[in-house]
Amino acid sequence: MTKKKPIELDPDIWVGWAHLFTPLTKLADSLRVEEALNLGKLNQAAKKLLYKIQEKNADLLSCKVRALQLDKSVIQSILLDVKSEAPKGQGFNYRRRFLEVIEVGNTLGRFDIGIPYVPAPLPAMPPSPFTHLNMQKRAKIDPLLKKFNQSLGDASSMSLEAWWGQVLLSATLNGALVDSVFLMELVKSLVEGKCDPQFRWVSLYPIKGKNPPRHPALRRWFIDPVTRLILIRSIHERHAIKPRLHGPSDGQNIYRFISAYAKERGFDEQLPRGIKALLDGARARLNFHMPPWLVEYACDRLVSTSLPEHAWQRLIHPPSQYLTDLTKREPVALAGPHL
Repeated sequence: MTKKKPIELDPDIWVGWAHLFTPLTKLADSLRVEEALNLGKLNQAAKKLLYKIQEKNADLLSCKVRALQLDKSVIQSILLDVKSEAPKGQGFNYRRRFLEVIEVGNTLGRFDIGIPYVPAPLPAMPPSPFTHLNMQKRAKIDPLLKKFNQSLGDASSMSLEAWWGQVLLSATLNGALVDSVFLMELVKSLVEGKCDPQFRWVSLYPIKGKNPPRHPALRRWFIDPVTRLILIRSIHERHAIKPRLHGPSDGQNIYRFISAYAKERGFDEQLPRGIKALLDGARARLNFHMPPWLVEYACDRLVSTSLPEHAWQRLIHPPSQYLTDLTKREPVALAGPHL
């Protein structure tokens, strides 16, 4: 039976690394640049974590290091060790604090290390969607989905309200747009031309609540193939004329348009009675086609935003030239008493 190798830490470890275990409010204080960490106050788990870092690069922990440079791959490897050695549920916090120490070390001149990425916490795991109630909701819209797909082959004329109903029902059933506010915003964006010329996406600015923000967050909806075909086939004929809104709420107006389409195409009996039942069934159906995180985003239960227009344009039309010399970062003035 072999004995465990004892943890032998270098006694000359910078005090800033205590931030990993207990957040320090004055981490950037220049008076603590070469102060050593009191290892006697650390528990065994903390010492083990520091030992893991020491194995990868002992100079990173040292008090007297100046302008230390490390390859990005070394920092990424250490971040994996920090995550694995952190207490349960604290992986994000420990990795974030590790990078905060690196950033302060850069500011103080201890390090000259690039930060490869900033970890972000994952949202809580959503509950299982496969419940009896959700299966009932999904079953109620199965006949509607079948009739709607059949109706797409009917090229006869329809009213303006029915045309909007066709677009909105397709966006709900095929495009995962399952929120009445988002659906009404789709109408506004199409009318105002806030969409890609080829109908690859539409820019939505949904506003909810009694106190709307001054600058609503952009939510770019990428149009599904069926809805895109409907728009390309008929948008130029109708010029996306704004429909008349009669109901007091977005949900009632959306349901009226969808009802008009279902009635003109002869399948209004398959339509659930009310916008809530329709959207509930569409949300339940999404779980058979999308992972739970994406369903939560589609249902607006998780906050998200989209890249601005100029960022998407840069992705679609990448630059022909790239700069290889990065802009130098100006030294940050340190807070604290002047000596």
